[in-house]
Amino acid sequence: MPGVRNTERRQSSPSLASRVADQPLALDSPHNVANTGEAMCHAPVRRLDWQCMAQVCKTMGARTIVSEPSPTRLALANSLGADLVLNPRETDPIKAVATATSGDMAGAVFECSGSPIAFRQAVEIARPFGKIIQVGMFEDSPELSPELASMMFAFKNLTVRGSGGQRWDMAVDFVRSGQVKTGELITHRFPLDRIREGFETQLDPGNSIKVVITPWSSTV
Repeated sequence: MPGVRNTERRQSSPSLASRVADQPLALDSPHNVANTGEAMCHAPVRRLDWQCMAQVCKTMGARTIVSEPSPTRLALANSLGADLVLNPRETDPIKAVATATSGDMAGAVFECSGSPIAFRQAVEIARPFGKIIQVGMFEDSPELSPELASMMFAFKNLTVRGSGGQRWDMAVDFVRSGQVKTGELITHRFPLDRIREGFETQLDPGNSIKVVITPWSSTV
């Protein structure tokens, strides 16, 4: 990838997911997110996609709100330009978005955790005629109750989209241009002979974001 450093290449996957997930917004209108206000990134403790997603939304002129329980990742989101960051274990995301948007709620919600609870929150966070982009993969079966279905379709008329259909060229363009900064996502580097330590570190979402394993040994 000419013009892209090795460390940036390693982050192409989350950046890619963010650009593809953003396509439903861009196809409708380049200014849809900016004019309608908020782009809510509802994040988990274990995924990186939202870190790039929030940056992509910013390039489109959106105001971004990030919900994330990890203080380390919240700090990174703040440093990368998120307009509002919140810990859902301490703050009700629905009330926080309502306050931040003066009751207008979010025009687009990226649900990155795959949590059924977070998906329901996404429905409540989205404004009428808003969009939900489901990025996270569900580990538990989401419950689409009659109440939730009615809220989604009869009352709010929401559009729910997925995030598949990879476009590496778009991801690379965002990284190469500097619009999406991926190097900041790397918090730890381990040589190959410390790969076990690297995996153990990656499993600690409170202290790590992205762990890189280098293909050479080191005593450092």
